[in-house]
Amino acid sequence: MLGSWSGGPRVRSIMRIYFATSLFLVSGLMFALVSGLMLGHEAAYAQATESINKDKSNEKDKKWSRLKPPEVSTEELNRFFDNLVVVQNRARVKANHFLLSPYASFDFSDGPITFYNVAINFGYALSDFFEVYASVSPFFFPVKRRINSEVEKIIDLDGKKASLQYSEPKTQYMAEFIWAPAYGKDSWGPYTVIRSDTFLKAGAGVIQFEGGESGMRFNMSVGKTFFAHRLMNVRVSAGGSYLESIVQKEKAFSFVGIFELGLVWYL
Repeated sequence: MLGSWSGGPRVRSIMRIYFATSLFLVSGLMFALVSGLMLGHEAAYAQATESINKDKSNEKDKKWSRLKPPEVSTEELNRFFDNLVVVQNRARVKANHFLLSPYASFDFSDGPITFYNVAINFGYALSDFFEVYASVSPFFFPVKRRINSEVEKIIDLDGKKASLQYSEPKTQYMAEFIWAPAYGKDSWGPYTVIRSDTFLKAGAGVIQFEGGESGMRFNMSVGKTFFAHRLMNVRVSAGGSYLESIVQKEKAFSFVGIFELGLVWYL
């Protein structure tokens, strides 16, 4: 009876359920164990990666902190730029060059005539700052001023017209000296920049008048040379002249203003 009970269908069904349940539980435990191991590995990997990235970031910050310039206050920057000086190169080297400088000039004065003249200067650049010239004015273009016509309207007691008597200049010989201590750039319009230097010019010489008379002349002026080309350059200056002239048959010194415009070649 026991043997028949142990081998019956009911017992076999119970055994199948038992084995299936045991297999399911064991599989579940194995799956949970493997999943836990995998999750733990991934967490450890993520933690390690985060630590490495953090170390790299800290290393970059350290490098940047070494390369990053120190912070400077606005006041310190202002003091720095207040003492900052920028020196430009000259437009050209002038030292030890021969010079040719023709120019035209005229004067401003209350005399009876205006002196228009053309001069030719032959010079030499002692350095980039100093130049010396021998100047020749082979002819003048004297122009009567309005004062002559006003005086001619005057009639004396004898019925004769009054007039101003003067001697016209014929030629002029000068020695001139130029000192050019400053140089830089000038803006001509919104798109053009021309290099230039600023000079002080002094000169002394002799004027020959008609009739064989002569007089002394002393000039002082300030001007600029604009370096428009490697060879040809424009020069302009204005100043004053203390000269002897002959009016009403008397020779006397007078002061006149002068304006000069010309060219200069560095040969």
